[in-house]
Amino acid sequence: MSPPEPTPHRAAPWRAWTLALLLLTGCGLGGLESSLYDPPPAPPDASTPAAPLTRCVPNAVRCITSAWYERCDPTGEIVESDACGWDEVCAEGASPDAPACLPLEVRCGAGQALRLVPDRIAFKDVQTLKATRRTTLLTSCGPDTLIVESVEVLGRPAFNLDEPLDLPPEGLTLRPGVVLPVRVNYQPSPYTHSEEGELRVIGALQPQRGPRERVELRVPLSGRAPGVLPTPLLTPTPLDFGFVPIGQRQAREVVLRNRSDLPLYVEWVQEDRALDPRGALQADFPATFALDPQEELAVPVTFAPAEVGPAELRYRIWAKPWPLDAPWPEVILRGTGVEVSSCDLAPIPQWTVAPDTTLRPMQDVVLDAAPSYAQRPDAAVTAYQPALNQRPQGSTAALTPSPDGAPRWRSTLDLAGTYFFGLDVSDSAGLASCQPQVVRVDVAPRGDLHVELTWVTPGDRNPDDEGPGAGADLDLALAREPLSDDPSIPHEPWIQDPNRCAWDNPEPDWGTLRYGPDDCRVLRADNDGAGPEIITLEQSEGRRYTVLVDAQDDAGYGPSLARVQIYLRGELRYASTARRLEPGQRWEVALVTPWASLIEELDRVTPAP
Repeated sequence: MSPPEPTPHRAAPWRAWTLALLLLTGCGLGGLESSLYDPPPAPPDASTPAAPLTRCVPNAVRCITSAWYERCDPTGEIVESDACGWDEVCAEGASPDAPACLPLEVRCGAGQALRLVPDRIAFKDVQTLKATRRTTLLTSCGPDTLIVESVEVLGRPAFNLDEPLDLPPEGLTLRPGVVLPVRVNYQPSPYTHSEEGELRVIGALQPQRGPRERVELRVPLSGRAPGVLPTPLLTPTPLDFGFVPIGQRQAREVVLRNRSDLPLYVEWVQEDRALDPRGALQADFPATFALDPQEELAVPVTFAPAEVGPAELRYRIWAKPWPLDAPWPEVILRGTGVEVSSCDLAPIPQWTVAPDTTLRPMQDVVLDAAPSYAQRPDAAVTAYQPALNQRPQGSTAALTPSPDGAPRWRSTLDLAGTYFFGLDVSDSAGLASCQPQVVRVDVAPRGDLHVELTWVTPGDRNPDDEGPGAGADLDLALAREPLSDDPSIPHEPWIQDPNRCAWDNPEPDWGTLRYGPDDCRVLRADNDGAGPEIITLEQSEGRRYTVLVDAQDDAGYGPSLARVQIYLRGELRYASTARRLEPGQRWEVALVTPWASLIEELDRVTPAP
């Protein structure tokens, strides 16, 4: 990148270049090699200015050289590019109200031979893995000449000098009043978000008479990059085995998933057996392992109780990269040992399912465990252990207990697919059911066209939370192909296109007016997590429909990975691969002709109109 032409109002810009060359000739800013750290990189070609590291910090100044600067607006775009005056030096990071250039003559305190301003450099809230620069000014205060023998940075690789400093063997001579700008880079490490280092300047004062006096200045460096770092997803959390008779052994799995864009390295799994001293619970973790982005690891776990009562085991996972101020992830295993009994006396779990075991998407199912009973005459069922054992990928279905305390649970089955619900019980005699009762509920769309959208946002540590800003917002839409003889569609004035069915136009009156079956319906919309969003069309018309996904807002969590499934007359006919979407993008998924049972994949990502 060539320095921009100076604006006419700057006096004698050649003097700024002359001063910069005098200061920097033979003294790029790279530091000296230390045996404690990696050797410095090879110096760049000095004939061309260094390329900018990143876009500028919004409302701040970025220095191209010690004499040239760029100022950025609130969006990080460059709005001004100019040169400092002959008696000035660029001030990296200056705010909108502060000058972009500082005077070279920095006042020294009484008795000071040299001075560094500022005397502490802090890189705060740096965007994760993006390099940032800061400048400190080394002033020779006088009256003696300063000989700079070395300038080095400790704390590599996070910190380093921005330009190579090739000092002559006899050192760099700074006469009284001369200022040397020293620029430090901070490159956040992917393995932590907080780092410390030190800028160290070593030299000597050369009086007119007498020996040299050694001097040393140290500038603390600190960096902090609060960007999103990997967070595994533990499924389920915690894992509860429920009631298991003493002497029996049950086996399940815990799934760890790396939800970030960086590889995750697990170096140690710490076991806390305070509530399980006899080792009834076990998990077969590898000694060390790595998870690539979006990769999953299934860990076998078992529960084999040797005594009556509850047990709990916690595994703390020591992984990197991991934020220093975030708790380490944990795998929590639980289970309750109960008396050994003959199945002839064990209580019997029983569900009743209403309204049916075959439902449509977004219907509620009610599971009632009241019919469960104890086989011993002197006992009664006292505890229930319900579980949603299986659901389609991307579903948010969960069991919600009855508010009146009755042994009854409700669940909204959102996505098409198969759901399995299990039930274990125990009675007042301490006996547990020998086998859980498992019921299967199938969910299938019945209309001509049914579309489902789910997504994963790797940067969102808690995709299940709700509320404003709790997660990324992706919108599913179905656009009807307009025909020349279409009658006018009634719609609210804020709806720009009545042929587009989405969250803001959830039930457009398509086809025959005031006839519901041919109207598009948004069954579910979600703006704070991972979906799903669902659109259905019971009776299609003799035209084509375009399936669209708009990435509205990432809530600061970064890009999302979206998937779409399309059903025609209840049959899954199209399942997309994961598509990476950033805010402001539109994904044209497919062109569907239901009456001909045709799906044409488009898979185009463009800026949203």
